[in-house]
Amino acid sequence: MGEVWKARETRLGRIVAIKKAREQHSERFKQEARSIAALLRDEPPLLQASPALERIVLRCLAKQPSERYQTVSEVKVVLEQVFAEKPAVAAAEAQPSIAVLPFVNMSGDKEQEYFSDVLAEEIINALTHIPGLRVIARTSAFAFKGGLGTDHVKSLELKRKGAVLQAERGLRRRIERLFLVLRNQRGSQTS
Repeated sequence: MGEVWKARETRLGRIVAIKKAREQHSERFKQEARSIAALLRDEPPLLQASPALERIVLRCLAKQPSERYQTVSEVKVVLEQVFAEKPAVAAAEAQPSIAVLPFVNMSGDKEQEYFSDVLAEEIINALTHIPGLRVIARTSAFAFKGGLGTDHVKSLELKRKGAVLQAERGLRRRIERLFLVLRNQRGSQTS
């Protein structure tokens, strides 16, 4: 069954029971314990954000509850002040971004589709490690799978074909008028 220990939960000030797991689960629980200890002990990694936004996030993640914002409305007020001071356009211009669009499976075999997806995902994963580069999420980029805006491209193609047909009709009318004018001129010259 395993050993059961008593411990004091410091934040809530109550006694809790901890059951020692069997050996097969022991490593997983050790890893979870290390992760929880790191959350309580270690500082979070630096963000790639503006200094003002980074200060807000770090205060939200402070180890001591008294150092954190006490209500969500406090966070909202501070965030509104930060975004009122700095337009969002400047942040978007400062950071280059890239989207990896899905590859087309040209093999004709539906089972090979997996390789084109994996290739795109691997490129996305590799690009995320480049500092200062904003990589568009896979789900956003893969919305174009099956054709880059197929409906939009078809719509433009139909509009182009319609314009060509309209131009052809107009040209035919002009040619017909020209023939009529030429016939009338020939008729008037022969009489």
